[in-house]
Amino acid sequence: MTFEKFSALCEERGGYVETTAVCAGNNSCKGLSFVSFDSSLMEHSCKAMNACGPGMSCVELPVDTGKTGEAIYQSACGPVCHGTGADRARFTLWVVPGTDLAQAKAAFLARSPLYHESLVAFGVRTVSPQGVALATMPPFHERYARKEVERVVKYVLAMPVDAATMTVYGWDAGTP
Repeated sequence: MTFEKFSALCEERGGYVETTAVCAGNNSCKGLSFVSFDSSLMEHSCKAMNACGPGMSCVELPVDTGKTGEAIYQSACGPVCHGTGADRARFTLWVVPGTDLAQAKAAFLARSPLYHESLVAFGVRTVSPQGVALATMPPFHERYARKEVERVVKYVLAMPVDAATMTVYGWDAGTP
């Protein structure tokens, strides 16, 4: 099974591909999985361990409710995290301390829509230089359909973008 064939199959099902490394074969939710060690293709109905092997999962998303990108942004993104004060017509890209804001903004705008869709679907996680786990954005694959994720990304990418440094406790010795 090639990545391209699996990706096409996943897109037909309204899902996103999540790849796994050796012994990291857990799936995010209902969908289809392929494990390369034994070339097994299996359906799964819940979060679980697929198998101990590299492969791919097709994470199926909910049914499209028809919400617009703007409606999703206004209810789930702008008011809580990415809106700039009372101005919800601008998108704030939050970055970790020490990041060059101009470079972060340029990199954000240069990424493909699929890259941004994957961020919305699966969320964003990292680890500080000191080893502190950091969750910077929750996943939305259980809340929105693929088409809704596509619409909100299209809406965001059409907005003016500002980059700002977030407060991250434990990021460095100088952080309160």
